[in-house]
Amino acid sequence: QDPGGGQTAAMTDYVLWDRNRRNTPALTRAETYWQTTFNTPVPLLNLDGAAPRPPALNSGRASTFATLEKKEKQAFTRLAEDQNATVFQVMLAIWSAFLSRQSDVSGGFDEFVMGIPFVGRDHPALQFCLGMFVRTLPLRFRPEPDGSQSFSQWLDEVRDLFLNAWEHQTCPLERIVQLVKPPRSPGRSPLFDVMINRLPQPRPFPEFRDNGQVTSARVVPGFSRPSVMFDLILEIREDKDRVFIELKYARDLFSAPLMQSWVNALAEIVGTAASDPGICLRDLPWPDSQARMAPGSADTPKTAPADTSVSLPPADRLPDDPAALALIRVWQEVLETETPGPEDDFFELGGNSISAMRLEAGLFNAGWYLPATAIYEQARLGGLLSLVEPIDNFDDEDGDFA
Repeated sequence: QDPGGGQTAAMTDYVLWDRNRRNTPALTRAETYWQTTFNTPVPLLNLDGAAPRPPALNSGRASTFATLEKKEKQAFTRLAEDQNATVFQVMLAIWSAFLSRQSDVSGGFDEFVMGIPFVGRDHPALQFCLGMFVRTLPLRFRPEPDGSQSFSQWLDEVRDLFLNAWEHQTCPLERIVQLVKPPRSPGRSPLFDVMINRLPQPRPFPEFRDNGQVTSARVVPGFSRPSVMFDLILEIREDKDRVFIELKYARDLFSAPLMQSWVNALAEIVGTAASDPGICLRDLPWPDSQARMAPGSADTPKTAPADTSVSLPPADRLPDDPAALALIRVWQEVLETETPGPEDDFFELGGNSISAMRLEAGLFNAGWYLPATAIYEQARLGGLLSLVEPIDNFDDEDGDFA
């Protein structure tokens, strides 16, 4: 039965509808699917180059980035269209093959489990319903151990795996864990330790009108937490001409040089797969053994080191750098400081979650985009400068989510 009666459903209606459908044949089919998927023991993903796993991940996380420029994005998009897949599914195929190859179990391609977020609005009446519907589901990847299948064949397999999970998303993750009963290990999630996600493009601030007055506001998603829930999270975001890749990693387990080599390799693999979808998985340009780092080489400091790779332009060049001008002006207004420098730390100068949102809003109103969450990853002014982007880079439409 339609939870919204042909219209957008209210959250209360959805809760009752969702509760009732948990006693339906659809849920039984979904439970059977997940039990069959995990009818053998779930393999742990132990990645080559990771430090010994502590009982808890306490050193926070860091990020590294890569960008696919216009020409690379066009090839990437053509590959998705030719293979009857989405851009997200292509990146999922590449990321899953990458992690399988980097596993240190067999030296070939190992099976493993990865978490995938689904929008969860699997009924038309839920498309515009206010609320949190995202469901994270575990996908079990099983490439040929010797990597003999072509990338095109692997993409077909990953697409079908993704669609099967979508079809059986009625069964939530907590229920899957109850059914599978995986062995529990300190410092690990029950079924998977790695994820992939596609982020939406930024949207204009909504405006609220009251008695002739217009107030601009924005609902900002939850801020990045300093704690670490997963070993690795790959996030992708698109604008009109580029694809942005961000790899977030647990600093207890991985070193910055290793993660940078991985994200650079990912970008190269995207280009290779796009130009030759028939290439065997084993022949893709995986990081060689010399690029891998010995266990125990992961970053261990409790606070992120200063990012000195980006500095503010000299004062005489600021008029030619509108992004720097806008960031410095809003920084001064929000933190009430007169002489900002590239090593200035947002939080050390008194910034907090509210002032982070004010910084994002001030830049947005000036025509620039810098998510407040970025400040939690890189709090120094010099590092934030490289993350500021023109609003014009982004389309108004979010596009299709995973």
